Amino acid sequence: MNDQLPYRTVPDPSAVAGGALAFPRPVLSRLLPGLTAILLLLIGCGYWGFLRIQEKQRRDLCRLVKQQACGDLEQLLGEQARGLEAVQVPLLSHVELIAAFKAGDRGRLLAIARPLFNELNARVAITHFNFIKPDRTVWLRLHKPELFGDRIDRFTALEAERTKAVAVGLEFGQIGTFTLRVVRPVFDGGQLLGYLELGKEIEDVLDRIVEFDGVEKILAIRKDALDRSRFEVGMAMLGREADWDRLPDHAVIYSSIPLPVEAECLIGGDAVNQKHAAADEIRVDTRHWRISSVPMTDASGRDVGELLLLHDVTTLKAAQRKETFVAGAVAVTLLGALLAMVFVMLRRSDTGIRNQQRELAERAARLKTQDQQLEQADRLASSGAAFRRVRAGGDVS
Repeated sequence: MNDQLPYRTVPDPSAVAGGALAFPRPVLSRLLPGLTAILLLLIGCGYWGFLRIQEKQRRDLCRLVKQQACGDLEQLLGEQARGLEAVQVPLLSHVELIAAFKAGDRGRLLAIARPLFNELNARVAITHFNFIKPDRTVWLRLHKPELFGDRIDRFTALEAERTKAVAVGLEFGQIGTFTLRVVRPVFDGGQLLGYLELGKEIEDVLDRIVEFDGVEKILAIRKDALDRSRFEVGMAMLGREADWDRLPDHAVIYSSIPLPVEAECLIGGDAVNQKHAAADEIRVDTRHWRISSVPMTDASGRDVGELLLLHDVTTLKAAQRKETFVAGAVAVTLLGALLAMVFVMLRRSDTGIRNQQRELAERAARLKTQDQQLEQADRLASSGAAFRRVRAGGDVS
């Protein structure tokens, strides 16, 4: 029979204490870097999203300008076409005017029509007043009386000839100007005398479209739709500069501001340039311009050029920069506050863990001391039992 008392195996207090010392901040040192990275990522994603929202605002504004331009252009051209049609009605009722046209008396027709043309030019900005024979040869141009006898093959003239009705559209003329034209057949007792054509430059239309602050317009026409000599004559007549050689494939016929050098590559060109022109910005001196373009077609539907819209977004970008600075400051402040809160929470966790480890070490030390005392008591008890047995054996002898 083994009278030795069993004793427990307890952890080494030095090992417990050593574990606590090996990781003085077990949670803080392990979790803080990862949590910091996550917070930085979240703040960065939010900041990136904020910048994307600002970019979308500028794109939406650019899209709004383009939509407004298209709507205004269609509306104003329609209004002016109806106005030209209305002007033609009393002219067809002018007995002397129609009689001179019917008689083929160019001098008399010029004498009668010139005062009317001057009045219409001053009142409603009519720049073209033509009398055309049934075979579509020009009998008289009030704005250029010395030019006559050429045959008109423009879409509006052909359409008026085909339908025997009023034809309307934007077209280039003999002097290379882009003009809104209204061609009306002239009848006398059922006999076709010819055609009366009124036209006006679209400069006032372009001046009136997109009347937003900071929006400028530049109209560039493809060179293959123009004749250089006629273009230069037309620009001289309108008092504009005819810089034919500036652009490779287009010529500017209207601009509310001088064409910036930075915008030259955005006119015409390949699909990359077109995409760039539709969505990007240029910087001219200290101003930022958002660019969009509207394709221009003539009466036949042929693509003849583009209307470049330049929207000054300098003030908007300055306001957005302020917003970005404020958002950045808020993001940094928020990040600092979150990191401080996380740091405090993790440090408290570390403090609690260290306190628990210290208590475990103290309890382990107490248990070891108790175990040593029990072991010593067990040895003493074993020694006493052996002494008694020896003594009992001596007594028997």
